Amino acid sequence: STTTPVTGTPFTLLVTVQNISSTAATNVGSGLTLPPGLTAGTGTPSQGSYANGLWSVGSLAAGATATLELSL
Repeated sequence: STTTPVTGTPFTLLVTVQNISSTAATNVGSGLTLPPGLTAGTGTPSQGSYANGLWSVGSLAAGATATLELSL
């Protein structure tokens, strides 16, 4: 894995959300806006669903973490 992607070479972006509250969170979501020139491919969430730049995480227990692996 690299922090400096090379133009024309596919890479993976890992997005993480964490509930730092002491209570569960519901209806958690994250919108992803990519810089010009980057095109999202498939997204693989640890929970919930991903489509068209929107990650619908769902419920997240207190202290829980969820990830989205996004191919670019």
